[in-house]
Amino acid sequence: MTEICVMQIIVTASGFMFSDVSEKQYEKIFRQQMEIMKEKVLNASKTKFIGNLSHEVRNPLHGVVGSIQILKHEAERLNRFTESSLRKSSSFKMRRRKNSLPSSILTSSECLEDLSIDHSIDANTIIASNQSSVELIDDIYNNSILLLNIFSRSLQLSNLELGQVKLNFQNFDMLELLETMTSVFYTLAYDKGISIQSFFDFEKVPLLFRGDQVKISQVLMNIISNSIKYTKKGYVMITCDLCKDTDFAKFGLDEKALKSIRDNLTLGNEEEEVVFLKINCNDTGLGISLNSMKTLFKPFRTIENSSPSFEQYYSKYENQKEIANSSFSDRNGLGLSICKRFCDVMHGKIGVESEVGNGTNISILLPLVKCSEKIETDFSKKSVHDQLLTLKNMNIPTVSIYIVDSNICLRRVLTDYLRYIFEDSPIYEYDNSQSIDISNTDVNKLLITIYSDEMNDSIQKQFESYQSRTIFIPLSNRGFSKRTTNLRYLTRPLRIGDLLSLLIDNMIIMLGKLENSHSLHFIENEKVEALPQEITEISSPSNNSNYALVVDDNEINRKVLQKMLKMVGFDEIDVAENGLVAFEKFKENPTKYRIIFMDLLMPFVSGKESCELIRNHTTKSNTLIVAVTANIWETKEMLCQAGFDSVIYKPILLNNLQKELTNLGLL
Repeated sequence: MTEICVMQIIVTASGFMFSDVSEKQYEKIFRQQMEIMKEKVLNASKTKFIGNLSHEVRNPLHGVVGSIQILKHEAERLNRFTESSLRKSSSFKMRRRKNSLPSSILTSSECLEDLSIDHSIDANTIIASNQSSVELIDDIYNNSILLLNIFSRSLQLSNLELGQVKLNFQNFDMLELLETMTSVFYTLAYDKGISIQSFFDFEKVPLLFRGDQVKISQVLMNIISNSIKYTKKGYVMITCDLCKDTDFAKFGLDEKALKSIRDNLTLGNEEEEVVFLKINCNDTGLGISLNSMKTLFKPFRTIENSSPSFEQYYSKYENQKEIANSSFSDRNGLGLSICKRFCDVMHGKIGVESEVGNGTNISILLPLVKCSEKIETDFSKKSVHDQLLTLKNMNIPTVSIYIVDSNICLRRVLTDYLRYIFEDSPIYEYDNSQSIDISNTDVNKLLITIYSDEMNDSIQKQFESYQSRTIFIPLSNRGFSKRTTNLRYLTRPLRIGDLLSLLIDNMIIMLGKLENSHSLHFIENEKVEALPQEITEISSPSNNSNYALVVDDNEINRKVLQKMLKMVGFDEIDVAENGLVAFEKFKENPTKYRIIFMDLLMPFVSGKESCELIRNHTTKSNTLIVAVTANIWETKEMLCQAGFDSVIYKPILLNNLQKELTNLGLL
């Protein structure tokens, strides 16, 4: 009996103990589930907050970016008009010398042209002044786009956490992207006393590709900005070249892996060509220790030791003042991990070579689909290859080139570009004007002197005996005022298109001056081929009825879009401040408007409600309705189901507007 009682006590006690343990385990599991649910709620709230923040920022950015584009268009139009006048004057002068016509038998129009030649200095003054303004406008525009990309990056960070990174393929100019990124960070580098320059091997690398331009820009933005932060002296150099077999081996890519990448990008289309680019960002900064290499590309990773780790190098700042003044702060160790994730999604690779005290070199292997020839011809901008062809058609013989600048990075890039443009011409580099030696200069050669602006007086004096056959090209910083108004300037950081344009213009003027001179007996042909005509007018709408309606509750946004539409060729643009007013205007004449640009978030009647009212009012109208929104969560599919024909996102870029109108058959 006693034994039975003991057994009952033991069983009862065990039951209580088991129950207690089970209850504790249940509570633990419950707490874990609650934490998970809480985290999901917080993530959802964070995503919503970021989405709302992005929407609120994109609206004012639309006004800023749109106004800058309009201002830039007007400034460039003035430049083209002035340059065209100079070219016509120079061409006329060449024809007049060749025909040896006296002034007395010139026609009235020719006399007016002759008179305009005497005012070329005034025209050059206008160009020099306007050039500085265009450079500043470019910088404001590029930084506005950069700000937009920073907010986009916040959204992509949320997507990274959810594993939902998607690529947005579009055609883009790789040379333009590389040079734009370099220009954006030039002021930051200049303020630190270091140089930044890019080099694009356009002899080998195609210009146009299909890929995710935004993600490529963000990877470069992250790497370049932090390289500048941790380079106290020296330079930051960005280069773009084709990958070699040694590069593939370094990243562990064999033929099978390369074929797999090609198939993923082309979806098996054998007509498309995949090009493997190698982008290097080399700096003379602090460098990274070997021990720190083990933790590369890991998020939220910083290592505290005597020498800076990679994440410290690319994620932390030297003092609080830098943090407060920086737009590119990435103190949580996420920067490089995001870069790696983007590269992985684009089927690329990213690697690092570094030594403490000797700087760092970041290498990016990037596979991109080369654009077809048809797409290349559709690009409105005159390409670098067209400019090269124009220059080579002049049949200019060997010239002597002098580069005088203290910036070794710029001298190196200029030399590489000029060596390709003028294959057999000698190039001399100097870091100051006092060390120039022109004693052995061939008297029959044309001279090209590219020099720093502050050396102008000294350079002009040294080349005084060769003035009649010397092309002077001073160098200045972007947006800075020019010391000499009668000369065209080349700006830092160097853009190859600007260099070629200056060489072409100066060659035309120089050949015009020397055509009948004895010192020009080395010119092989007597005529200079005409330059390809630049596109100065934007296509007009193909439809005769080019009446548009802009609907937005923001007055600035209405004005900006209104001016943009006039720039692309719309004659009449009506405006409405909300969806109700838009509907009333549409009802008055349902066939009046060819297209309506409708903002979505407006008081009284929203864009979606107004679109529904218009669609329900009549089925006979062919009016197109395009949604205009800063909310990037609104997809084209969703909006088309709501009655819209398409969507364009704020801030609206002029190129994007033209493409959308072309897709809709209006241009």
